[in-house]
Amino acid sequence: MAKRHHDVVSASEIGSWDWCPEAWRLGQGLGLRPGNEEQLAQGERFHVRTAAVERRSGTALRIGLVLFALGLLALGAYLLAAAGR
Repeated sequence: MAKRHHDVVSASEIGSWDWCPEAWRLGQGLGLRPGNEEQLAQGERFHVRTAAVERRSGTALRIGLVLFALGLLALGAYLLAAAGR
């Protein structure tokens, strides 16, 4: 792990302080570990699974929109062919 400069604050630290200044002080300032590490790990796993579902949902939505557009094009081509008869 690279040595940290104490005058540099990361975005994660800013977010931590914004969420709870006391938790930031205990973790960053005093170096204490949280007492609920297992719950934090469960939360991280939950967020990883949720992100995977969101990616699949976005892909499915894009595929659906492409299929819908292709259907509209096919319908238009059929109507044009039927009008020409």
